[in-house]
Amino acid sequence: MAGQNGGARPGAGRKPKAQSNELKDLFDLNWTQEERAQTIRVISAKARSGDVGMAKLLFAYAYGMPIQRQEVSGPNGGPLEIVGYSILPPAQAATEEDAPTGPAGIGAGDEPAD
Repeated sequence: MAGQNGGARPGAGRKPKAQSNELKDLFDLNWTQEERAQTIRVISAKARSGDVGMAKLLFAYAYGMPIQRQEVSGPNGGPLEIVGYSILPPAQAATEEDAPTGPAGIGAGDEPAD
């Protein structure tokens, strides 16, 4: 897949709702409530006996996955450098190119709102 850095690709992305519903309906027809309950009992028993993988699976389905945070930093852990960014609309930015700017591109005398 050389040369593909994102964008639309065949088969990529979330499956259509109809396809998800079709799979759910198939499970509903072929996996009884008692079989589902038994599966949960088996997973729960394994989790209680110390199987960490089963405990994670049980918690993930019962309570949802925890939020995964990612920190982004520049080279060697330093701050990110933002290049070519203006908070002004394009027309106004073109006329104020030589205006002095402060932190985050705020022009002299333009204080951020609280």
